[in-house]
Amino acid sequence: MAIDQSLVSKGRSQPRYAVAQQGKVSVALAKKYEAELAGNGWSAADTTALAADVGTLETTCGAQYQAKDAAKAATAVESTSAEGAMGYIRILVRALPRVIRENPSLGVSVRSFAGAGELRGSSPAIARYLVSMRPLVVKLSAQLTPYFGGKDPVALLDGVKTSLDTADTAQETARKTSPQQTAAAYEITGKVLRQLEDLNRAGKSAFEGNPSLQRMFNKDLIERARRRRAPAAETPAESTPENDTTSASAATPAAATPTAATSATATKPAA
Repeated sequence: MAIDQSLVSKGRSQPRYAVAQQGKVSVALAKKYEAELAGNGWSAADTTALAADVGTLETTCGAQYQAKDAAKAATAVESTSAEGAMGYIRILVRALPRVIRENPSLGVSVRSFAGAGELRGSSPAIARYLVSMRPLVVKLSAQLTPYFGGKDPVALLDGVKTSLDTADTAQETARKTSPQQTAAAYEITGKVLRQLEDLNRAGKSAFEGNPSLQRMFNKDLIERARRRRAPAAETPAESTPENDTTSASAATPAAATPTAATSATATKPAA
């Protein structure tokens, strides 16, 4: 099912767990005042849908964080595997000058192994280098064995290559999964937020003339969580009647300040 980008935009940067908590509070409120809300555009079916979407939001948020953790873990494993492969290559490169010098009949030169210094920890580059060097390692296998603690250098090469490939695949899979989980979390957050705004408008209409009950239909938990965030992480809240917190004093024009001319007159010494 295609992601609704308008909901993704609405839910982006919102405090998701606060939206879920506000949803639970609002569901309880909707059930309590079901009769009053029914005549003002909010039905029992709307309450049921909101409750279901709040549950989905909690599940989706959990999946998103799991995907992020998986991506971090995969990156760490890939880094370890790359370092293991580079360790093998460093041992190989150190062994080559003497092995090649003492076995000229094998027809292998140090230049054949060039390029190890340009890998810079890149898993794809390391993997390509190992593949290209394998035939030469096979040719020098017996001579290289003492430099690898008596172990078969070809088997060791194959082992680090397999480990590197597995880790790199896992990392790429995790990278692709994480954005999908994030978009799904944004979308359901935006959907619940939209439902809460619909409910709050219906509640205010249902209790027109009763400010104390009207105030119960709010997004206080969300706004409180947003205020706790760093200013750089916030985005402007959607302008709706229930979240318009502009105070009367803010709308009052600022008091007039003296003009430059007036100031000059006021400070001019008496004749």
